[in-house]
Amino acid sequence: MHLRPDDAFVSSFDTVPYAFGVAEASVLPGPILTRLVGDLGLTVPASKALLHRMTQAGGLTMERTGRVGRYAMTGALLERFQEFRDGRPPRDPWDGRFHTIVYDIPEHDRLARDHLRTAAIRAGYRQVRPGVLIGPTDAAASLTPLAGANQLTTGWWTIDPDQVSGLVARCWDLDTIRARYETAVAATADLLTSDLERLAPADAYRTLHAAIRPVVALRLLDGPLPAELLPHDWPAGDLGRAFDRVAERLGVAAAAHVTGVIASSPHAGLVEADAAPRPR
Repeated sequence: MHLRPDDAFVSSFDTVPYAFGVAEASVLPGPILTRLVGDLGLTVPASKALLHRMTQAGGLTMERTGRVGRYAMTGALLERFQEFRDGRPPRDPWDGRFHTIVYDIPEHDRLARDHLRTAAIRAGYRQVRPGVLIGPTDAAASLTPLAGANQLTTGWWTIDPDQVSGLVARCWDLDTIRARYETAVAATADLLTSDLERLAPADAYRTLHAAIRPVVALRLLDGPLPAELLPHDWPAGDLGRAFDRVAERLGVAAAAHVTGVIASSPHAGLVEADAAPRPR
């Protein structure tokens, strides 16, 4: 069984952070954020429920100004968003070892085990066999609070260099990810043949979001892997370049939609601009 970031996590990551990104804001009041998420296809109750879940999960903070909640991204969600916005920071070359987590959580505590495993997958680990996870870097500090003191054993695993590519291909299911990349590249190339400049701002906002969704989902799948562990012809760059061309053509109109939503809201004064917006 190949474990990967769950659909709910991907969905929350590619809606709420997208709204923050296009708004170039670090803080958005609830009514505006709910409207911007709703413009991507969610109902108002679903948008509010999503914000509540993300706040409960530690991806958002919420502080009240009078009767209005003001939301900001935090924790791992904010870190991932900044990586997407600014580009992945340079990494040291992979040292040839996999960080290993062995967990021993009994069957009667299955919910805690599932939470730990899901969090580990989000942190970049993959299952090599039941109860054993491996990752290219040590990200165990964020997982320790999810397990008892004696339920995690961590260490480093060095394997024969000739076996590394096969292990990575199997644990990260690279064949399936490659196929998804190729599908996304083809769909993005097809989108580029459209008359994107004629889209109304609201449609540009939605279309740009639809284009970024596969980019987000696929980076969550292969993002933890350093270049040394990916095939030399890995198609991530092809998708990134194709999406950049879409963003160049839709970015101004999408931003105009968000600017209009904010300007028309009585809560516009509660928006805080991002100190480091992504340049267009």
